[in-house]
Amino acid sequence: MKHVVLIFLAFLASNVTKAQTDTLQPTEKPAFEIAPSDTIKPKSKTGFSPDPKKASLYSLAFPGLGQAYNRKYWKIPILAAGFGTIIYFIRFNNQNYKIFRDAANQRARGEEDPFINIYTDIAQLRIQREFYRRNRDLLVILAAGLYALNIVDAAVDAHLSSFNITDDLSAGVEILPPVFFSKNALPGFEFRLVKRF
Repeated sequence: MKHVVLIFLAFLASNVTKAQTDTLQPTEKPAFEIAPSDTIKPKSKTGFSPDPKKASLYSLAFPGLGQAYNRKYWKIPILAAGFGTIIYFIRFNNQNYKIFRDAANQRARGEEDPFINIYTDIAQLRIQREFYRRNRDLLVILAAGLYALNIVDAAVDAHLSSFNITDDLSAGVEILPPVFFSKNALPGFEFRLVKRF
């Protein structure tokens, strides 16, 4: 019985869809046409709209080049100072690591090292060696993180270059008075996002 009802409903549905044909043909062209969304490229205030992929590739090639492409020149000295500081401390820690490594090796062979009067035990030299090695390695990881942040910043900045940041947008939080139409009235909060035209 179920199958008979289903077949009957399918037959009715097919007849209903056949009956709904459009007999009216447009006689004239519409007054306007909507362009597909992928053909419209947003422009920024200056008319320059950076490509995020290009900005990422430029920053990948050389740190700060993507920021220059995005015309955010003020970010370049910040990146240069960050990389310069990290490179300085990598070299500082690497030099001290080598000094303490050589001193620990000399002490292990029974030779005199430059720290004979400062560190009496070889374990103290090894602790200093590992301290500078660990700092150097962490700074290399930090440099890789800054390099990745440089690329992400260039891509995000290029994506948001056409974002509207005018004063026409405003947000605010208001405390509403309680509504006494029900037994369980509580004060509430309202969040409003207003766009002015």
